[in-house]
Amino acid sequence: MFRKTLSANLALHIIVATFLLAIIFSTINTYSEYTSFKANIYQSVNELLLSTQETASEAIYKLDESIAQTLVDGVVANKYVVKSTLYDENKVVLATRHEPASDEVWRPLGLKNETIVKNIDVLNQDAIGSHEIIIDMENSLADFYVLVLNSILIKFVEIMAIALTVYIISVKLVARPVESLSRIIANIPPGEKAPVIELTNQKDELGLLARSTVNYINESNKFAHELEAKQQERLELEAKLRHSQKMDAIGQLAGGIAHDFNNIMTVVLGNISLSKNFLETKNHDKISTSLNAIEDSALRAAKLTKQLLVFSRKDVIEPALIDIQESVQAASKLIDRLVPETIQLIYHLNKVNIVTIDKSQVELILMNLVVNARDASEDDGNIVIECSNKTLDDKFVSEYANARVGEYVLLSVSDSGTGISDVDLLRIFEPFYTTKEVGKGTGLGLSTVYSIVDKWNGFIVVDSEVGVGTAFHVYLPISKGDQVKTTADVINKVIEPSSIKGTVLVCEDDDNVRELTVALLSSTELVIHQAADPFKAIELSKEIKGEFDLLLTDVIMPGMNGKELSDALAEMHQFKTVYVSGYSAEVIAEKGVLDEDIWFIKKPFTKEELFEVIARALNK
Repeated sequence: MFRKTLSANLALHIIVATFLLAIIFSTINTYSEYTSFKANIYQSVNELLLSTQETASEAIYKLDESIAQTLVDGVVANKYVVKSTLYDENKVVLATRHEPASDEVWRPLGLKNETIVKNIDVLNQDAIGSHEIIIDMENSLADFYVLVLNSILIKFVEIMAIALTVYIISVKLVARPVESLSRIIANIPPGEKAPVIELTNQKDELGLLARSTVNYINESNKFAHELEAKQQERLELEAKLRHSQKMDAIGQLAGGIAHDFNNIMTVVLGNISLSKNFLETKNHDKISTSLNAIEDSALRAAKLTKQLLVFSRKDVIEPALIDIQESVQAASKLIDRLVPETIQLIYHLNKVNIVTIDKSQVELILMNLVVNARDASEDDGNIVIECSNKTLDDKFVSEYANARVGEYVLLSVSDSGTGISDVDLLRIFEPFYTTKEVGKGTGLGLSTVYSIVDKWNGFIVVDSEVGVGTAFHVYLPISKGDQVKTTADVINKVIEPSSIKGTVLVCEDDDNVRELTVALLSSTELVIHQAADPFKAIELSKEIKGEFDLLLTDVIMPGMNGKELSDALAEMHQFKTVYVSGYSAEVIAEKGVLDEDIWFIKKPFTKEELFEVIARALNK
């Protein structure tokens, strides 16, 4: 069997071509031979009739049956004739002889017998009778069939001989050189120059192929090296550009954060100074006002740090089943303090389905959108906050790229401010992009909102017209899960200090934070023990009489982290653990503090938040 190579394909094509030509010429030749054979048969029979005409004329004229029978017997002896009949002028049979056809004769064409009739006359006068001869055509063509078969056999042998010859020649002249070239090329290491190939010295087409292949490989490798160098150069330039852009962004971010924190600290420090003066004059009302201002500033600082963590996706989130209507109502007091009295706040809050989201992130969305609306309103106009259920169909989805068909809760914040231009509208969700004056915005507000909404599989639609106003529509998918916590658990949860009882061990390496924590817990019924580092906490635990109920510990501390401290104490005591940290989720996750069924509270925290987490941990 031929191999599937160039030489085999060439031999196969020659075989097919030769075979087709052989068929054509054999057909023409066979037809010519067939015609010649038939002509010879007819000629031989006609000569036989001519040679017997006188005898036939005599037998008919004398009505001599003996002569007639002898005649027809002699005619049938001819190899082509199977029947001979002599008729008188009245078509009466004078003599006849029929020789049955042989069964041994090969009859491939199935030709019918042919009849030839010759009129008999005397001296060229009117016919006195006729001589009928029947020819067996298949038997007559037997020699022709043998000739055809021999011809086909000879042609087949010729074809095979030609194909074998072509195969041997093509293998030697074409296949082996091409295969050798292929092996040499396949063994060239990537990036290396092609070796010297003997075929390149040939002057024929194979030599041209070898030379072209070698040149192509060498040029390709040269181009690849140049391309790699350019790619490396491009990567270095991109790295420098990214570094430059990062430094610009960090500078813009630092300016905005520094401005915000300076404002916050100005309010804090100023109100602390005022509070000291009010203490001396015992003006308690003004002390309360200053403390409220300090609290608002602290919450602004906490919001700013949380916004940075959310934007970087490193914040600790607590998924819960949240009622957006209740969340907006709970945040309304804080919203009222953000918006001056010259701007009218309007609420249209409908009863809505539950969504899954972090409660603090709902507040962050609201605060950022309201602050943007406030700044756009320029101390005039109105801000409308709405929530409702929405069912989105294919028609709506086809108009907005990020939208998906389904059931949603819509939270909208709209204003009657300056509006957003089409150019700015394309970039409002980009990090660090802001249209505010230098130092008056970090450019993180809307990018943070976008990050939060996208994390919970929602999307945002913005409608804005310059000089008319802007509306931000936040679509959050309704919840289909069964989280443990619900809105009632995370909103307006009031814990009575007197209900918190037990023994707590507080471990915090920052003295101010530890003292503040102990002071906050002193209003409860807890027995409090405190330690400045994990090692002192372990020693202190040995001195506590009986078991303690709760370990309240910082996560990141020198020498031993909070998780390691909890594990060490667990070998001696049975207790619950509440972890406290201001680090990002990425850092504290490495310490194993974000596992399930572990209590955690983020810094900064309020007294209410601290009481809630401790109460839930003790009562579980």
